[in-house]
Amino acid sequence: MQAKKKKNPTVYKPYHKGKPWVKSNLKNALKVFAYFLFFTILYVVVGSSLSIDNDLIRVAANVLVLVVCGGVLYTNGANMGNSDVSLGEIVYSRLQAGKPVSEKDKTNSFYPARGFIVFALAILPILLITIPCALTAEKQVYALQNLPDWVESYQGHDEIYAALDYYRVSGSVGLMDVLKMITRLLVYPYICMTGTRNLDLMLLIDRLSPVLAVLPGIAYGVGYLTGPYTRARVHGDIARNIKKQKRKEKKQLQAKIAQREQKKNELI
Repeated sequence: MQAKKKKNPTVYKPYHKGKPWVKSNLKNALKVFAYFLFFTILYVVVGSSLSIDNDLIRVAANVLVLVVCGGVLYTNGANMGNSDVSLGEIVYSRLQAGKPVSEKDKTNSFYPARGFIVFALAILPILLITIPCALTAEKQVYALQNLPDWVESYQGHDEIYAALDYYRVSGSVGLMDVLKMITRLLVYPYICMTGTRNLDLMLLIDRLSPVLAVLPGIAYGVGYLTGPYTRARVHGDIARNIKKQKRKEKKQLQAKIAQREQKKNELI
């Protein structure tokens, strides 16, 4: 039987708890929003290759894309949480030692909800785009379109052309059309999963677009929450390495003592 691998130890250290609002929230929110823009471009670039006829493979491939995007934001949030906890530990130790600490460092120390505050700020522009589309979403039906150019050849025949006037509609593009197009890009993986033929599911995606578009970003807030655990793993690795080094030094010392005893015995 294989020996069970020992789990890496976790060593939690006390830290100073900061405040929810810090100046860096806006900067981090812009960074998260930039990731959303990058993901949207990725959806469009990769989406065409993920429109596979096999339903199972198509759904799995698009879910994988969403998981990868969420994983990127989770890692960023975890790194930020780890950094803030590290600062909080320094602030705590200095306060315990009676040393001066700046108010900025006290404020910037880890606060559990800060990751979700950054997430909320980052998705505001996305919600402003997707909510109007969700509220005005309707089931798609075939609508009147512009007549093809070849019909213009019948302009001199009133008995034909006049009857076609009913089908002539303007092709102007309004603000809602632009917002709808952007919304569809933000939820493109979900559209790839369901396909455009199922009109009922398309309507459901349109109505849920404010939630679906920002869903991967929740991973940032969750990742930030793991800051104390991530930091505890770091301390655990340090403690394990120190313990390993002490065992190594102890073995070396025992080996030297054994060599000395052996030399003494040889002389005797």
